[in-house]
Amino acid sequence: MNNKYLFILCPPASGSTILWNLIKTSPNVSYFKTEGKSVLGVKDILGTKERWNPELVINWNIVKNEWHKEWNLSKKILLEKSPPNLIRAFDVQSNFDKSYFIVMIRNPYAYCEGAKRRRNRSVPFQVIVRRWVYFAKFQIKNIEYLNSNKIFFKYEDFTGNIDDIKEKILHFLPDLKTLNFNNEFRVFDRKLRITNLNERQISRLSKMDIAEINGVLRKYPDVMEYFGYTYIHVRDKLLYRIKRKYFNNKYVNAHYYKKDDRHLDKILFRYI
Repeated sequence: MNNKYLFILCPPASGSTILWNLIKTSPNVSYFKTEGKSVLGVKDILGTKERWNPELVINWNIVKNEWHKEWNLSKKILLEKSPPNLIRAFDVQSNFDKSYFIVMIRNPYAYCEGAKRRRNRSVPFQVIVRRWVYFAKFQIKNIEYLNSNKIFFKYEDFTGNIDDIKEKILHFLPDLKTLNFNNEFRVFDRKLRITNLNERQISRLSKMDIAEINGVLRKYPDVMEYFGYTYIHVRDKLLYRIKRKYFNNKYVNAHYYKKDDRHLDKILFRYI
């Protein structure tokens, strides 16, 4: 086979869908109607509740065979975007010859607002931001140690420097031939052009929300520095109000105040 496999490695709520829709505009790309983890035949392998567990054992022969049934193998590039691929990218690389990766991440504050609004309304921000840190640490490994067939850019670059990113992607994979950045793309229930929504989403966060997010992010200055993200500062005295706000929250009351971070990791696996 002369196909090239292109994997988008990107956390949820971070722009992967609009990037996926953009890559689909190339005439040389085959793609699934849904994320690869939901393809019939692999859903019980990649789409389980354990999909975010890096220790999960995957039968890649079955996955590859089922994906090949769904891809149009006459196309030069075979595209896949399931977010959990980012925690097992090295397994993907080992099992798919001629594999290529686009690695992307998004501002943690915008990620937190989007993730909570879309599917995690009952979960405190300090749990959600820990997921961002979890994803970010894997992305650092992917950037540093995956083979040379990869490119990295941030959501903010993708949506704010369209001409540069177009040139970067096409130089990375010339077989794409062309990409239509001017299209409107369906993202969930609406159509959007490639637009940076960070400012809009961050504006929805209250000062209390930001203080709560900062309470976790300040523990990981190396991760923030690696990606060039800066803290949004609010008055520290708001922190006591956060504790009062969530004192009766079953997640925080049962787990956060026991100071056992491992429980926080387990909580959100049920929501992403």
